[in-house]
Amino acid sequence: MGLSMSIIAAVEAKQSVLAAGMVDIDLSLVFMAALFLTFAVLLHVLVMKPLLKAHEARHAQMTGGVEGVGKIELQIAELRIQHDKGLAEARQAAVAVRDARRKEAQAEAQVITAEAQATHAAKLVAQKRELDAAAQAVRAELGGHANAMADALTTKLLGGKA
Repeated sequence: MGLSMSIIAAVEAKQSVLAAGMVDIDLSLVFMAALFLTFAVLLHVLVMKPLLKAHEARHAQMTGGVEGVGKIELQIAELRIQHDKGLAEARQAAVAVRDARRKEAQAEAQVITAEAQATHAAKLVAQKRELDAAAQAVRAELGGHANAMADALTTKLLGGKA
């Protein structure tokens, strides 16, 4: 019985609340709505607009920064390509200069070698002639001595009977 009584009491309380009305529409409701709208507009003007402007400015700055970085990277790549081209040209020029100097040095070395060979060949021929002449003189001198020595040897070996 206690349960049914509490249910009946709850139903009666509900009916009395409905009969009295939850919200009374009067001047206070209009005043509260006006206050809400006033504070909403003030909040929007004083807080939301500056916050949105700051957010948009930051976004624009970040976007501009990213674009700026892209441009700078492009400039760096272009400068690197120009540098590499310049370096390649300088290397080619250095190789050309080195090859030209090498050819000049080889030509000079050939001239010097040819001059030295000609000089030494002439000296060699002159010295060979001198040696041949000296050899002839020594042979002629030794020829007379050889005959005298042969005669002296035969005399000694045969005991003076020749």
